[in-house]
Amino acid sequence: MPTHPSVTVIGAGIIGLCCAVELASRGVPVRLVEDDQPGRGATFASGGMLAPSFEASSLDCPEFLDLCLAGSDLWREFSGMVSNHPAQDLGYASGGSLAVATSNVQVNELRELAKRMSDQSIPFTVHEEVSDLRVKHSLSDQVSYALELHSDGWVNVHAVVQALRTQLSNLGVDFGSSSILEPDFSDIQIVSAWRSDRNGNIRFPEHLESWDQSHGMSGVEGVMLAYDSKDLPLDRVIRCGHEYGVPRGDVTLFGATVGNVDNPEDVLQTSAHSFLDFPGNVSPLHVWSRHRPRFEDGLPRIGAIDSQTYVALGHYRNGILLAPITAKLIADMILNEPIPEFAARFMP
Repeated sequence: MPTHPSVTVIGAGIIGLCCAVELASRGVPVRLVEDDQPGRGATFASGGMLAPSFEASSLDCPEFLDLCLAGSDLWREFSGMVSNHPAQDLGYASGGSLAVATSNVQVNELRELAKRMSDQSIPFTVHEEVSDLRVKHSLSDQVSYALELHSDGWVNVHAVVQALRTQLSNLGVDFGSSSILEPDFSDIQIVSAWRSDRNGNIRFPEHLESWDQSHGMSGVEGVMLAYDSKDLPLDRVIRCGHEYGVPRGDVTLFGATVGNVDNPEDVLQTSAHSFLDFPGNVSPLHVWSRHRPRFEDGLPRIGAIDSQTYVALGHYRNGILLAPITAKLIADMILNEPIPEFAARFMP
């Protein structure tokens, strides 16, 4: 029976949790290190969208589309693996999303997206006439064009994090509470964590400070608003540009990656009214924000930087979508299993 090296996973966001579950499920001794509540960082500042086509369209990188599609394909299997209940208990839904346009610029962007999806044989439906969609999906009168993205879905990130924690407990994974910036190490380390100040300046665990790519990552602020679903009822993800609404039980989430702007809550509420139809005097139940980690080229880094250190960093808006596939790739690398060709594009 092969002897596996012990692995310390630094960071208990969804990326780190998935890496720990994947490795422990394969018989690898795993220790998870986190100095905050699991998922409390960028993970919980997420709508839980699984949007491979839309997100990959923002970058001219075929390998990134391959990575996103592989991540989406893996989610149903993954959600079943981490839960003893049906996938729907994690809020997992694969019914597709609706991308809408309120300007000629956005219409042209969606038409270009449709062309790229057609070239890749990714299913979609174009709606040049949107009057019925306005009624069905609570869209504003400003919406003039829509694209149904059938490969998209969403999950409840809070439910997923809880299921991952339960799975780790069942697998006997040691959960340490030491600082992620000064952790104690085992044979191999997977770094999936970082800290940022108010301006988005990133701090890594101290042994990564000499890594020549470490200073190319920054935190970009993402903001989430939670509304009562009675005031803003949605049955699927609706997105316009990089703003989006997501159904989650009794609440509807509305969010975006806004960067450093004044009064982001007001900016988001104005954006929401531009493409969603709901009462103007409704206020959000909750507002929260976190930084989302982004490298300058917009691509994540997944792989080894030396014989003992692996990184899984910089997933930006796609941490939820890419968590299971990132964990699988990292585990395959550590255990010397074959990996797909597209993975080479994301090696650090």
